[in-house]
Amino acid sequence: MNNEARLSQEEVAQIVGRIDDWKVSRIISSGATAAELREAQAGIVEKGDLEAETERRLSGQVGRLYDILMAGEPEWPERDAPGSLA
Repeated sequence: MNNEARLSQEEVAQIVGRIDDWKVSRIISSGATAAELREAQAGIVEKGDLEAETERRLSGQVGRLYDILMAGEPEWPERDAPGSLA
């Protein structure tokens, strides 16, 4: 880890929004930096169009954060996603 301070619950919420408490705990205990968490969050946002490329480039700490953020999330086909008009 670099010289950035350890993330707080508030910082995690600012970066990724409301997530399960166990995910917040895992993120904080990982020793991740805000920059690493932002990069993992960006990987989630990009996932729809660039899934294979995104998963290849997220490695190390960022890849672990991505896995924590995605753990337990449904993998909805776009046409079946809640709120879709299809």
